[in-house]
Amino acid sequence: MKSIYWIRNDLRLADNPALVAAVRSGETIPIYIHDPKTTYKWRAGAASKVWLHHSLKALELSYENKGGKLFFRKGDPLKLFPELVRSEDIQAVYWNKSYEPESQRIENELEKILSEMGVRVRSYSSYLFFEPGTVLTKQQTPYKVFTPFYNTALKQLEAKPPLPPPVKIDTPETIHGAVQLDELELLPSYLWWKKLVDHWNFGENAAGKMLDEFLDAKIIRYSTERDFLASHTTSKLSPYLHHGEISPNQLLWTIQQQANSGVSVEARNSSDAFIRQLIWREFAYSLLFYHPQTPDEPLHAQFSSFPWQDNDSLFVKWKNGETGYPVVDTAMRELWETGSMHNRARMIVASFLTKDLLIPWQRGAEWFWDTLFDADLANNTFGWQWTAGCGADASPYYRIFNPETQSRKFDNLAEYLKKWLPELRKLDHKAIHAPWKISSSQLENAGIKLGKEYPYPIVDHSQAREKALQLYQLWKFGLSSAD
Repeated sequence: MKSIYWIRNDLRLADNPALVAAVRSGETIPIYIHDPKTTYKWRAGAASKVWLHHSLKALELSYENKGGKLFFRKGDPLKLFPELVRSEDIQAVYWNKSYEPESQRIENELEKILSEMGVRVRSYSSYLFFEPGTVLTKQQTPYKVFTPFYNTALKQLEAKPPLPPPVKIDTPETIHGAVQLDELELLPSYLWWKKLVDHWNFGENAAGKMLDEFLDAKIIRYSTERDFLASHTTSKLSPYLHHGEISPNQLLWTIQQQANSGVSVEARNSSDAFIRQLIWREFAYSLLFYHPQTPDEPLHAQFSSFPWQDNDSLFVKWKNGETGYPVVDTAMRELWETGSMHNRARMIVASFLTKDLLIPWQRGAEWFWDTLFDADLANNTFGWQWTAGCGADASPYYRIFNPETQSRKFDNLAEYLKKWLPELRKLDHKAIHAPWKISSSQLENAGIKLGKEYPYPIVDHSQAREKALQLYQLWKFGLSSAD
């Protein structure tokens, strides 16, 4: 029997149930399809496509090492699959499920089309621990708060021994309409992306090495140090998990095996903390499944009437890391240079955008979507709505991060700031967090003139906080500032 294995966010050979099933059935066509003409708003952003290109390049080599080939096509999958079925005499199609709303729509339509053609369709779950809709309250309703979701999910959580990669993959030499990876044109024409790739390795092998490094050297300090901005204890696995270069089951199995092998109490506590983050991801997908409108609209619909005070000039300064608040600017520059940002920093810059600048959370979500290597629709949406106060587990409207306080607490020695803000490196680790507060002689000695080498703060945080609180209160009681 000849089959197709449809590749999407499962860019690996190991622990891949759809690939294993397809290979067992006989000759297989592993194919990645890129649709450049899709009008879907939340198609892969620029950074995601850069990662995708390099990961597919690594995956192409993995297939060659197994005696097979990885194929590429450009176009609408709903049109290409019937064509491939006829031209290649396909009897079955296999894929691993994706859980974004548009992906589910395409899967459902494609399954109907293929079934009507007499083609067998087999889909598998490997992107999440739990199918959306399987972690429910006692009343069989979806959770809207994380902690009870976590407690229920944890009781059901069970790692399985990861599936080994196929020993050999039997593929045809060529297929009708196949193109080369470069012809997918995933890399942007502007060369901003070239500096990003210097900070990362790509592909399944790189994901495995990153996991090994995390378990060998970082995990023992993960639970106690992961919030510190200069810390080297975070796993850095999120881009690999997002693109499916490693599965959540592989992470869970490997971490639990180590935790059960007599490691320290600290390491076990850190393992539990990391698993909690994996379940946070599951919760985000559950929310997206039940509320597919949330990438564009607040979970709490009444928040749609909040009186945002959008300002293009301030938004550009936020994007460019020119706000005058060192911790915000550092984080935004890190993002632009590396395609990544520390999770604590994400909360700080999101709070600054939505609470200090009163710019809609959707604009921040769109910027992250285009510039993050791990841009994940469920997590990105959940995170931004959480910070703005309009989503599940919403932080109270009065929770507004003070960027200076956050900077001093989570980067006390200014290692993070000095890495990305060279113009402020001559300031000591106490002065650098708020350069507008120090004396002119201190600035002069460091060769800094505010407004020239480094900007003045674009807003006064104390005043911005009071303004935000006032607007939230007025909105809460159905009033406007003119009332």
